[in-house]
Amino acid sequence: MEILFPRGPRYNPSVSDKVPPHYHQYAIPGATARYVSDSFGDFLCQRLAEKDFSLQLNNLSVTTKQFGLLARNEKPLISLHFMLIGSPRCRLECFGKVFLLENRYHLFYIPPGVAHPLSFGKGKYLSLHIDLSPAFLRRSASIYPSLQGLLQSVRQGSQIGVQHYAAPIRRRVRTLVEEILSCRKQGPERSLYFESRIIELLRLYVKDMDALPEDAHQFSRQEQILQAVREYIQNNLEKDLAIPLLSKRFLISERSLRRGFKKLFGITIHRYIQAERMAKARQLLSETEMSIGEVAERSGFPGLSYFDKVFKQFYGRSPLAFREDPRTPQK
Repeated sequence: MEILFPRGPRYNPSVSDKVPPHYHQYAIPGATARYVSDSFGDFLCQRLAEKDFSLQLNNLSVTTKQFGLLARNEKPLISLHFMLIGSPRCRLECFGKVFLLENRYHLFYIPPGVAHPLSFGKGKYLSLHIDLSPAFLRRSASIYPSLQGLLQSVRQGSQIGVQHYAAPIRRRVRTLVEEILSCRKQGPERSLYFESRIIELLRLYVKDMDALPEDAHQFSRQEQILQAVREYIQNNLEKDLAIPLLSKRFLISERSLRRGFKKLFGITIHRYIQAERMAKARQLLSETEMSIGEVAERSGFPGLSYFDKVFKQFYGRSPLAFREDPRTPQK
C-alpha cells in the first residue's frame, strides 16, 4: 500500500532511502526504505517483496497536534494488518470508519484504486502489513474454510471491502512477528522462513475467529476499545495509567471510558488497575528477591508510603510483613 503525503506551502519534506539511526532497531535486512521528515515529525516505510507475499513496516512519529496521510493500493489487497504501537483513526472508502487499535490485528480485503484518509494524533505509531497474493490466499482457504468468503471477493473483483475480526496480538503472535522482522536469512531460505510464519499467523487468526460466538463480530467500537484498554493495563502496570492518558491513547472520552469499563467488566477502571497492580506486587514479593521499593516501582507505585497503604487495604499486612509470611489471606 502506497502512503501519500500532503502537499502545499506548509510542507517541505526531506526524503531519503536510508534508515536513520534512531530507527535502526526496526531496520529490515534487504528491504527498500523510504524515510520522510518534515515539520509534522518523521515517517519510515520499509517494504520487502517475495513471490506470493510482501511485508511493509511503517514507523511514524508525529510531533504536531494532528497529522493526516492518504493510503492507496492500485491492485486488490489482501492484508494481515498488525497495529503494534498506537491507535490511529482511518476511513477506508469501501468500509467507512475503521478503528486500528493498538495490540490488535485484522485481515482485510481492500478493493483497488481508492485513496483512504488516515488521521494521527501526536505520538508514535508502528504497524506491519503482510500482503498476500491471490495464490497464497487460495492455498490458505483450502485449509481454512473461514477464508473462503475473502477468496470469493478477490475472485469477483468486489468493490466492497471485507474487514474480519480484530484479534488480540497474543504472546505467540507477537513472537512470530518479531521472528519475521528480525530474520537475517537470504534468498529462498528467507522466503520459506517467512512463509512458514505467515501460515502460522493465519492459523492462529482463524482459530481465534472461529472460536467467537456468532454475534461477536458485531462488537461495537466502544467494546473493542475497552477490551484493548484492559489488555493495555494488564501489560503496562508499571506505567502511568491515569484516566486522561488512557482516554487520549485510545481515542475515547474519559466519561465513556469510566462508564463503559464498569458496565462491560463489572468493576470500576480505578479498582481494576489497583487490583491488577496488587496481584503483580503480591507475585513479585512471593517469587523474587526485589526490594520493597523495586516491587512498588514495578507495580506502578511511585511512592513507598502509598504502596504500603494500598497493600495493607488489600492484604491486611504491610508488604514487608507479607514477604515474611505470604500465607496472609487477602481481604
